[in-house]
Amino acid sequence: MSIVLSIIGIFAAGFLGGMFGVGGGTVIVPVCLYFFKMNVHKAIGTSFALIIPVAFMGSFLNYRAGNVDLKLVLWMAVVVALGTMIGTKISLGINEVVLRRLFAVFLFIIATKMFIG
Repeated sequence: MSIVLSIIGIFAAGFLGGMFGVGGGTVIVPVCLYFFKMNVHKAIGTSFALIIPVAFMGSFLNYRAGNVDLKLVLWMAVVVALGTMIGTKISLGINEVVLRRLFAVFLFIIATKMFIG
């Protein structure tokens, strides 16, 4: 696999994260799976670690533009952290093939919902 394709995939994750507020599961996980040949559990863990710089830069630039509701962020952060904890514990116990298929179904449902409206 070419280093150039890897760089393009990683850049795309950052670019799409900046444009649409996505990057973790929707872009970084597939990049890790197909460009770096990771198993799905490692791809998810790597995606979580990469969310930090993606979220920081996107949050900072959007905050400067007046596009961050800090009151909403504060209470949502607690709830999303709880959901992340529970979801991670469950995903670590799921077979890799099943988890990949569940992820594909999730992406399909989200894409369909976004397309239809």
